[in-house]
Amino acid sequence: TLGILVLGVHYATYMGEAYRAGIDAVPKGQWEAARALSLSPGRTWGAVVLPQAVRNVLPALGNYAIAMFKETPYLA
Repeated sequence: TLGILVLGVHYATYMGEAYRAGIDAVPKGQWEAARALSLSPGRTWGAVVLPQAVRNVLPALGNYAIAMFKETPYLA
C-alpha cells in the first residue's frame, strides 16, 4: 500500500504541473475580456478559463494515467 501512495504522490506532482500549464495557456486577453464584462472571479474561472484549460490538459492527463498504470506492476 505504501507503493501505491508513493506512485500516487509522484504522479500528482506531474498532473499538477499539467494543470498549471493548461491554465497558463489561456491567453491573457481572455482574462481581460472576462474582467471587461464584469464577470465575478468564480464565473471567470467556470465560464472562461477552465473550459479552455481542460482542452489543453486532457491529453497530458491521459498520458500520465497510462504511464501510472504501466508502472503498477513494479509494485508487486
